[in-house]
Amino acid sequence: MQYSHGRRNLMWFGLAVLGSLGLLLAPRALTSAKQAVKTDLAQAARDLEKLYANLESKDRALPAETFDPAAVVKKVGTDPQHLFEWVRDNTYWVPYQGSLRGPVGVLVDRVGSTLDRALLLAELLRIAGHNVQIARAALNEAEAAKIQASLKPVPPDLLASNTSDGDEASRERCGQVLSVLEAFLGPPPDSAGGPPSADLRDHWWVQVEDDEGWKNLDPSAPGASFGQAWREEPDETFSVESETGLSDLPPDSAHRVIVRVQIEKWESGKLSEYNVLETTVRPAAMLAKPLVLAHVPLGMAEDATPPKDETELRAMELGIKEWLPVLIVGEKYLAQRSFKDTGEVVEEPNLEAGGGNPAEMAQDMGGILGGEEEEEPEKKAKTKDTRAAKSILTAEWIDYEIHSPGRPVQKIRRESFDLIGPAARLGAKVPRPVIGEERRLERALRFAGELESLIQPCRWTQPFLLHIYYQSVLSQRDLWLNILREKDPEERKHLLESVTTPTILHALAAARHALSPVRERVFFDRPNILNYRYSLRPEKQGKLVEQDLFDLVVNDVAVLRGGVPSPFSVRLRQGLADTAAEDLMLDGEGTGFQNALRLFAAAGPKLQAFRDVNDAAFASLSLPPDIRARVAADLQSGFTVVLPEGLPSAEGVPGFGWWRLDPRTGGTVGVMGTGYHQELTEEAYLENDTVISKTQIFRPNVLGRGKSFWRRHPTKIARDLRLDPNSIEDLGLIIDHQWALLAAGML
Repeated sequence: MQYSHGRRNLMWFGLAVLGSLGLLLAPRALTSAKQAVKTDLAQAARDLEKLYANLESKDRALPAETFDPAAVVKKVGTDPQHLFEWVRDNTYWVPYQGSLRGPVGVLVDRVGSTLDRALLLAELLRIAGHNVQIARAALNEAEAAKIQASLKPVPPDLLASNTSDGDEASRERCGQVLSVLEAFLGPPPDSAGGPPSADLRDHWWVQVEDDEGWKNLDPSAPGASFGQAWREEPDETFSVESETGLSDLPPDSAHRVIVRVQIEKWESGKLSEYNVLETTVRPAAMLAKPLVLAHVPLGMAEDATPPKDETELRAMELGIKEWLPVLIVGEKYLAQRSFKDTGEVVEEPNLEAGGGNPAEMAQDMGGILGGEEEEEPEKKAKTKDTRAAKSILTAEWIDYEIHSPGRPVQKIRRESFDLIGPAARLGAKVPRPVIGEERRLERALRFAGELESLIQPCRWTQPFLLHIYYQSVLSQRDLWLNILREKDPEERKHLLESVTTPTILHALAAARHALSPVRERVFFDRPNILNYRYSLRPEKQGKLVEQDLFDLVVNDVAVLRGGVPSPFSVRLRQGLADTAAEDLMLDGEGTGFQNALRLFAAAGPKLQAFRDVNDAAFASLSLPPDIRARVAADLQSGFTVVLPEGLPSAEGVPGFGWWRLDPRTGGTVGVMGTGYHQELTEEAYLENDTVISKTQIFRPNVLGRGKSFWRRHPTKIARDLRLDPNSIEDLGLIIDHQWALLAAGML
């Protein structure tokens, strides 16, 4: 069930914590707040107008032909032969099946499968005004091998183009850990894999219609001449909609990611899982669009007021007994079932249980669940939950299921919260969990946070990254100018609810490539998934602590054949660069070890590797039960685990982490004791006199979407990725102006 959002106005009462979170991030962005504050809102609007105009000029100055199909048509012209030759000569085949990148992704990366390159050519021809269709044929091994032999190789520097070296200190730290790890592992095994021609057997090309009928355009055919294809007659064809460019391609021809939200209920010594939300996304359609998971609290009182201090904030969160998980996918809000603190799943959530104005709740929430926005939700009788004492909500996970044509399905699970722990869950019968107030508060605060996921099907080049950020900020221009020009304070606050920002994950995606010492050999042949989560959690001292977490859920990459080092070593080095990119986004903030890179840098050269969960040496390790269970799960999945011989400590706290290596391919990622790949925790005290002001300054938009961008100022992103400071200056000034106005309470 879904709806396109217009007025984003979910009730503020359950989202006050998100407002606090947003402002806790603000000081990191306010590098020149005092200078940016204007006492005259009209003058502030004029200043922002000039900055927006400058930003728009810089966006137009970017090489648009590296990410915009329309710019290619403008440059090359509308002649079908010229467009065919441009795709043939400026893009290159790489081995994978189906559509992963889509037309824009091929422009950014300049590589793709036969289908993705065909989709780019079809899109260029469609924009040029031609009628086109996609053709498909199944080839035998001999035909595929012949095509492969005729294809031009990817130029040596293509995959490193439009990217500069990232932060030097991060690259040096990565190199130090790499030298120790490679010396410990010894010579890499041969990981060449199967013949790449197998991915050419599912062959795709384009047909364009002229006065004589359909003409073949096959940029992957031997000789690649205009009007010719490997097969003159395709096995099947698929139409392309002239207005939208959408095609009726079969579902199994596209890479897909199924996202599920699962909860767990304990009852009578048994644990049961339930699906509360599920959707399927195509990476090509979601290019540069993050997914956002949040939870809408239900059952709040109609007369609820914002918390004035930490005590009221705790009481508010502890009073929530039911949540509706909502997944924001592009411009769609998806929700299906709610769940209670007893683990009970509600198939048809009572929207009126959200409190507040029922008609307003119906307008905002009805579309989420498939209802008509103008109708009030049906009133339902409240019934007593007789199972409250029998069952407990013990865990929530986000599951990702990756379907790539011609490859096994890949399943990954990420924990949202877990009151049981992986070690206790292994038992045949799990005793009733003891969940006191602090654990319940921890669970509620986790639901008050958000999880952003970015599905990455190709590399993020510098022009593409800048274009994403420019357009994200420019898309809010009219909204911000209307806010500043609005005379009615209440209407101004209402407009502020619609403010959104781009995700920091775009910078992480670019940093993975900028820090890679092997980027000229690496490309994507399946979706990668990057996560960013932020929330509050209670500490033992009673304080609330802000928690930021980056997580490379999937960082699998493919390697161009030929050259040195081996594909195994290339993936190993990319894995360390990925971990360095996570570390760079946190900028060394926080206490303890933030990720495996810093932990192993402190651990020194003494390492130990395990390949079998039954290894006696592994059994003798002194590890906390949950960490042992997580390491054992990696070993049982066939990974090699590398740990430091000793346990390095930071500020007296021992660090637990390991490198997880695929012994067949060299795919590597650093894992911390939480099971995530990086974590940052830092104190963010919610003092009595600041809670209310923070929630008032940052009026929560729907689910607080996209605040992660504010945790890292554009000037820092420019420094991290070695961007031209001039390219990011106006973006930073716009953000400084906006935050200064908010922080000064002028809006």
